[in-house]
Amino acid sequence: LLVTCAWDPGYLTPGTGLFEDELAPSDRVNFRDQPYKGRLADLPLRWCDTCRLMQPRRTKHCKECGLCVRTFDHHCFWIGGCVGELNHRHFLGMLASWSAVLLWHWSLVWSCRTGGGGRHASLSVWFEENWEVVFMLVVGAGFIVMTVGLLVYHSYLMVTSQTTWEHLSRREIDYLRPFPRTVFPFSLGALENARRFLTRSRTSAPQDWEFTWERGQPIPFNIWENKWWSCC
Repeated sequence: LLVTCAWDPGYLTPGTGLFEDELAPSDRVNFRDQPYKGRLADLPLRWCDTCRLMQPRRTKHCKECGLCVRTFDHHCFWIGGCVGELNHRHFLGMLASWSAVLLWHWSLVWSCRTGGGGRHASLSVWFEENWEVVFMLVVGAGFIVMTVGLLVYHSYLMVTSQTTWEHLSRREIDYLRPFPRTVFPFSLGALENARRFLTRSRTSAPQDWEFTWERGQPIPFNIWENKWWSCC
């Protein structure tokens, strides 16, 4: 948790060469309200009117933080900041740690139950002797479902090279609208996506995202999203 909170998620600050006073006027293009018909590889970048900068692909302005974040995933209440390109793997590790601790804690609480008067005791007697344990098990189960669910979800995002923002707002994001629903435009395959995700660090060069699919190419089979079922 401390590492995730303290780690820069990928905030864009002056000196990156993307701000208004660092760009030529011809580079400041905002196409968000214009339909795009050209090659997807030439899809223009987005212009942030708040930060006055040209956003790299997959960047989003966070209203809570007041800054643009590379490979924006979401603004997290629990860490008090954004999850982005540089700390998403730490966020996944935090969820894995929390899941392990919660499951271990749940098993400890379960071991605290008593026999309730023997094998032939009634359920009411057993509950009367173990109601505190039952209460803690129910509360713990709620946290386990939430945390393990988030761990599974972010693992899915990792192997498909998506972010929470892109997955939940796909039809609203300009650079994703041209793609069919079953195409993950930044995916290089599950293993390569996981390697690229897990090896990012503070010293890594900013990720230069390129589309891996172009109009006219055959749509590859997608185990997560296809004509028979949709995973998420």
